[in-house]
Amino acid sequence: RHLNMSASPRHKVGKAAAFGHPLFLRGHPENLALIKRKTSVPRAKVEETIAKQREELNDLLEQLRTTKENSARLDDEVAQLQAKSAHLDQENTQLWEAIDEAKARHRNMVSKMKMMMSFLAYIYKEGCRRLPDVADALPQILDLAKETGVDIGPDDIVHPSALLAAPHLRSNAG
Repeated sequence: RHLNMSASPRHKVGKAAAFGHPLFLRGHPENLALIKRKTSVPRAKVEETIAKQREELNDLLEQLRTTKENSARLDDEVAQLQAKSAHLDQENTQLWEAIDEAKARHRNMVSKMKMMMSFLAYIYKEGCRRLPDVADALPQILDLAKETGVDIGPDDIVHPSALLAAPHLRSNAG
């Protein structure tokens, strides 16, 4: 009967049910002092413990739900930031390509300006001895400009005095 009160749950031995305890061993009487009687817990205490555990479980479930919602929100924010980052990367690439194109155009324009200045310096140095009349030289100037990629039409040709009289140039010239 004492073993029944301190024993582990019932298990079958053959056809009969028996109780046992891991410390209840034949030839080890010193273990008997270690075997304690099971104490019953008042029902109110058990119900109180169960209520506390349910409350803790509900709190944990609420925290888990909130964590899942926060995780989903953060996943959405990360996806949005990744999309913005991809868009910015694409824009950045386009800007670098535009810069490279602008640099190439600038180098081309510098080269053309050097050629034009060289041509004008040649004409000035020679004192137009080889070109007796500017009207005769105009086709050669236009051909050279066209070869360098500068298309000068008849409307683009003005007399130098007209350039100096232009209001937008006067403020820069003076």
